[in-house]
Order: sequence, then C-alpha cells, then structure tokens
Amino acid sequence: MALAAYARNLYAPTKLVDVNLVLIQALMVAGAPVIDTTVSSPETSISVAATAQFTIGYPKGTGVHLVGAHVVREGEAAGVGQAVHFETLTAAGAGTFETTSETADTPALPTDGSRIYLTLLVFNQ
Repeated sequence: MALAAYARNLYAPTKLVDVNLVLIQALMVAGAPVIDTTVSSPETSISVAATAQFTIGYPKGTGVHLVGAHVVREGEAAGVGQAVHFETLTAAGAGTFETTSETADTPALPTDGSRIYLTLLVFNQ
C-alpha cells in the first residue's frame, strides 16, 4: 500500500510491495533551509544541525536509497558548485548530510538564495 498522499506510478519488482519517490526541496534563508512545501513530499523536513551539517526527515519504510542530491547556488560564478555528501539514511525516516565547497572540499553552508534538491526512494517489502 502506498504511503498516504503519495501516488503509485513506479514499476518495481513484486518483492517491493510499496515504492515511493520522496522529494525534498529547500531554499536557504538567513543561513537555514526553509522547506518548499509546494514541491516537497508530505511528511518531510530539513534543518541545520551544525555548520554545513543537515538533518532530514521523511516517511519510514523497510529501506531507503539516495536517488539524487545537489545544491544550486545563488550568486556564484559559473562553474562554482557545491557538493552534497550523505552520511546516514535510515529506514526509520531520518538522514544526515554535509555540504562542501567543490573547489576546496571543505564544509561550506550554501549561500542564502541557494536551493537544495534531494530525491529518495523509500520502499517497503
């Protein structure tokens, strides 16, 4: 059975009874991510835990896979990006990640106006 408020339209092995794409999109405002509820999945959250360290929440399942994660930085020169490094993703619905500067590979908080995009695959067996 699909998670509440989620549409089922993904072809998956019959072993996986329930497969859901979970989207989290946030805008950086005053050094903190503000979740965009118009394009993020229900029951999701994102917050800053420490400098360039983030925590996320999403519906629990029996497993979770990272599909994609990136930051589109506001006001940066062309070719300057920001990397996202996931540290944990749990079936219980919690995860942590860090953002770093791609040029120096050191922890760096996205600038205000930047957007964070996360896509997860949450499934139940």
